[in-house]
Amino acid sequence: MRTITNIFPGFVFPKMSLVGPGMVVCYRRHVRALIIFEHKRVDCLRFRYHPCFRIPTDPVPPALPDNPQVYAIENGIVAGAQSGIVLVEICTDGLYRAHREFTRPEREVSLPEDDLRGSLPDGHKTRPIKLRIYSAGQGKTIVEDFSIVKSSKVQLPNGYGIAFKSSSLGRPKAGGSEPQQLILHTVTPGRMLTSIRVFHGSALGGLEFMYEDSSTQLFGRRESGESHEKVEVSDFPLDTRKGESLLGFCVRSGARVEGIEILTSFGRRSPMFGNPHGGDAR
Repeated sequence: MRTITNIFPGFVFPKMSLVGPGMVVCYRRHVRALIIFEHKRVDCLRFRYHPCFRIPTDPVPPALPDNPQVYAIENGIVAGAQSGIVLVEICTDGLYRAHREFTRPEREVSLPEDDLRGSLPDGHKTRPIKLRIYSAGQGKTIVEDFSIVKSSKVQLPNGYGIAFKSSSLGRPKAGGSEPQQLILHTVTPGRMLTSIRVFHGSALGGLEFMYEDSSTQLFGRRESGESHEKVEVSDFPLDTRKGESLLGFCVRSGARVEGIEILTSFGRRSPMFGNPHGGDAR
């Protein structure tokens, strides 16, 4: 027997048109409704922010998919996306078992391990977990092994505790790249970062961090992201006299890191060094 479910209560049902097997979408100016035949709720949630179902009051979807970023915390992971997280599917043994949904897109969501395992059916609570995380901007990130991501930690020197890694940007094996880890000298008392030098062309080649005592640290290479290009060198100084410091980066990446923007504690932003239109913003 067929069942009909309205997953958006309170909406009316005007004219209907068939858009796929077992699915009818209804439109009436600024009103939206879905009738789903024999589809699970989680299947419906994936359609909620698809551009085909957008109404004028919804946010304009991004031009490119807004893939969520994931990084470890003490007891689990955090997922974030500029357009907001709307759905997290929890899988074991390659099959869907449970999910977490968000009525409104959340820019950042915490996914503690205890909560995820608590939502699994009996017999699966100790199995390896795989996550599929969806954003309102049509992005999707797959965490193949939750236990590996949540254990991505780095012990900082001088007793400064533990830092947690984010997910990798670009494809680690693309273009002969090699993994590299850099802990800035600023974790050492008395070492002040004064400037950041960026090596780039149509993609990012490397970053050189320059300190008050004239020492430097190189992350990447002193060349363009493309071997046949002439490298461009750009310096971004910090106003250390007023206490300005490095806050973070905005990165554009796809198969490689296309461009990078430097963010400071004073709210300043550098130009986007590299390709300002390549890949997705992170």
